[in-house]
Amino acid sequence: MYEDKENAAKLKEVLDRYCARSGQKLSVSKSNIYFSGNTSVDDKAAVCEALDIMTESLSDKYLGLPALVGAETSDCFRHLIDRVRARISGWRVKLLSMGGKEVLIKSIAQAVPVYAMMVFRIPENICKGIMDAISQFLWGDNEEQKKMHWQAWWKLCFPKHEGGMGFRDLQSFNLAMLAKQIWRLLCEPNSLCARILRAKYYPDGRLLNAKAKSGSSFTWQSILAGLDNFKKGYIWWVGDGTQINIWEDQWIPRSNNMKVQTPRGNRVVTTVDELINPIDGNWDDDLIKSLFPSVDVNRILQIPLSPGREDLVAWHFNRNGIFSVRSAYHCQWKWKYGHNPHIAQAGGSGASELWKNLWKLKIPGKLRSLDGGR
Repeated sequence: MYEDKENAAKLKEVLDRYCARSGQKLSVSKSNIYFSGNTSVDDKAAVCEALDIMTESLSDKYLGLPALVGAETSDCFRHLIDRVRARISGWRVKLLSMGGKEVLIKSIAQAVPVYAMMVFRIPENICKGIMDAISQFLWGDNEEQKKMHWQAWWKLCFPKHEGGMGFRDLQSFNLAMLAKQIWRLLCEPNSLCARILRAKYYPDGRLLNAKAKSGSSFTWQSILAGLDNFKKGYIWWVGDGTQINIWEDQWIPRSNNMKVQTPRGNRVVTTVDELINPIDGNWDDDLIKSLFPSVDVNRILQIPLSPGREDLVAWHFNRNGIFSVRSAYHCQWKWKYGHNPHIAQAGGSGASELWKNLWKLKIPGKLRSLDGGR
């Protein structure tokens, strides 16, 4: 809010009304105020007096997350590296097998930054710092000695059935978590968060077409990063066809990129509802065959129609169409490493069945982890 006495009084009125109706009471002694750096001393005093809160917060964090993210984003998230190192430093490396380290890394160390990753896009160097700390713990590095790292960390992030250890690539996981926010905004358009973001950043209501704007908050920039990941796996389920652009949107399940392969050219039709016969509610076969080659024709005619129902955004990589962070992570991970020329060598022979059988062996976990890690 703006730093003036009038706005402070309105806020105080809202808080008083909330307390009166909910039966709860605001603890003034435990409350504090955080001001921006541009706020004058007089304005600070006026706001504090109006709210009856005399303690100014000198921290820029709320619930462990930065309240304001400036140009130097790395400084706001460097504490995540420190938290991971603090957790790891308390574990006795010499007493842990490779299997024991794997369990601790997956259940504790990799979980430390998850809360922040749900809201913000963590800078690349911060993700790398966290992964470096985890990697050093895995291979037994200490302040006095740096030991041999038998595999690059990105290779250990391969799924176990592909020769890796199944560790998370934090950047890919971060984008998958942010893609979940896109799904929430689509599924809960009337939530307070969705209404605020829609009013400011996509007033036309078309979240999938939202773009970055000058002066956008870091939160919105992070959500847009999640949108890029979401677009790799979403698909339109055809209802009445009025919201789906034939040439730009993803709505063809059997297509590699989920779009029609035919270029638009001079064709005048734009939305999918124009391809539907208004009389019987089925596909207009003659029109479709006149517009598209046989490949697109067959794919379009196989799509079931649901007359009278609105078009629905679904997640292509789950049969039920519901988004999941797990599938979004694998989608982003494959996109990130799919063009790596060394990807074929990451798991040795690359035989999926071989690695599956290895991890199913009834031997101590420390031995399976040792073979999988090397």
